[in-house]
Amino acid sequence: MEYKVDSIISSGNGIWNEDALICSHSIFGVIDGVTPVHNLKYQGYNTLTEWMVKNFLHKFDELYILDADYKCICKNFIERMGKDKYIAGLEEYDKPCFTSATVTILNDKIKCEVLGDSYIHIKKKNGDLVEITDDRVDLYAGKTVDVIENAKINNSNTEEAIKNQKIENQKMMNVKGGYWVVAFKGNFESEFIVAEFPIKDIDKILICTDGFQRLQKEFSLLDMKQILDGDISLEDALSMLRNFENANFLKKGYPCVKKSDDAAAIMIKLY
Repeated sequence: MEYKVDSIISSGNGIWNEDALICSHSIFGVIDGVTPVHNLKYQGYNTLTEWMVKNFLHKFDELYILDADYKCICKNFIERMGKDKYIAGLEEYDKPCFTSATVTILNDKIKCEVLGDSYIHIKKKNGDLVEITDDRVDLYAGKTVDVIENAKINNSNTEEAIKNQKIENQKMMNVKGGYWVVAFKGNFESEFIVAEFPIKDIDKILICTDGFQRLQKEFSLLDMKQILDGDISLEDALSMLRNFENANFLKKGYPCVKKSDDAAAIMIKLY
């Protein structure tokens, strides 16, 4: 099976990026680093999350050789990096983690695996569209947006409100009945949302982080079908996103915690 890969990645703050693209062996995808309560620098990186994401990419091929299954790659990475004494000594809410969405291209099928609010959009050759994500975190993301709005209404400290809500949200991370991410906590490897499709049925695959998914989910600027159909490029879609964020962030009811989030997306066309 032949395929063509296109991708785009952009930092939300214009300085560093806690999203990343995976294009290694037969695995393609995105990871989205989750910002802890405190942005702590570590080993020359701007944040612990950046440290985690960059190290995952750096060690990916080595981990792939040990076990090519993506869930095992994540688990082995966490076990290895969790031995770091500084990481082990942190409060749970200050330990970095990430969401993930990947597609593994096998001989006769594709295997989709998602943990946290990253996304896989599939266009089949018959025109059918499939979205795969993990919406268990949505409840907690919504709570953070709500406390920001309440803080603004009451003229109280929004940063303190965000911090307190993040600490509350983290209590439900990687526990039964909560939400799941790749983290130094819990048996997350058994919680991936997994779906498989015959490769002969697939036309295109779009994999993206929630920062890119804003285009459809929070802002309703476009439908991901338009990207899959080739009506708009990844580059033009990203420009549309950033322009909207810049123009609307200060308006009442802005549906996101941050003005701009890191954004990453991969498009795979199968032949």
